[in-house]
Amino acid sequence: MNLVFKHCEGTQAEKPNEIDYLSSPNTVYIRKNIERVEKTTYGTTITVWEYDEAQCTKIEWIDTLTQMLQQNATDIDEAEHELADSVLMFVEMINDINETLEEVSENE
Repeated sequence: MNLVFKHCEGTQAEKPNEIDYLSSPNTVYIRKNIERVEKTTYGTTITVWEYDEAQCTKIEWIDTLTQMLQQNATDIDEAEHELADSVLMFVEMINDINETLEEVSENE
């Protein structure tokens, strides 16, 4: 999914959520660069929230989360294999060192 962000502002009392999946039955709002600013219009100063916002359907969002979880699982699996390979290498090194130490003490 390719998110397209547009600059928005809102007058919510509280800071808008970065990910909002509750305010709409079908749409997920993804926000970033959320800042509270004061603006003066016609002599009246109001506080607004400015942010960059993208939208997607809830189905698209679920698909994206699923892909992210699958990628994370793959990354974890690869890291586990790399760790296992490293542990085996260290065990082999320790065995080699032990064998060398045994040979040295036998020759003394």
